[in-house]
Amino acid sequence: MELQKSNTNFGMAYISPRTKDLKHFQKYMSSVTGKIDVRAMGDFVVQQAKNKHVDMQYRHTKNGDFFEIVSNLDPSKIVKVPCNNTKKEVSNNLIRRVKEWYKNFNSLKFEIEKTGSWDNLPAELKEAGEIANKMERELV
Repeated sequence: MELQKSNTNFGMAYISPRTKDLKHFQKYMSSVTGKIDVRAMGDFVVQQAKNKHVDMQYRHTKNGDFFEIVSNLDPSKIVKVPCNNTKKEVSNNLIRRVKEWYKNFNSLKFEIEKTGSWDNLPAELKEAGEIANKMERELV
C-alpha cells in the first residue's frame, strides 16, 4: 500500500506522459504511420530501462512539445529535444482554442498495431533515446 502512494518509477528511465499530455503524446506517436506501434514503443521503454541515472519524459507546452532528458545524479544537466511534428498553440482567442481542442481531440481515434518495427517510431524519440544513452555512459 505504501508503494502505491510513493512516486517511485521502479528503475524505469522513461517516465510516462502526464494525463493532460497523453492525447498529445498519442497524436505524436501516430504521426509517422497513422497508427501507434505498441511493440516498438515497448522495446524502446525496455531499452531505456537500462539507463539507471538518466530519466526521459515527453512534455506538452504552449511553445511546442519536447522530450526532456534529465540526469538523476546532476539535475542541472537537462537536454530538451523538440518534436517537429507538433503544432504550437498560437491563437489567443479563447473560443477558437476551444473549437480546435474539441475538433482535434474528441474526434481522433488511434489505431494500435503490433509490428515492432523501429521505423514506426518518430525520429525525435529515437534521437532522445540516443542522447539519454550517451548521457548515461558519460555519468558512469
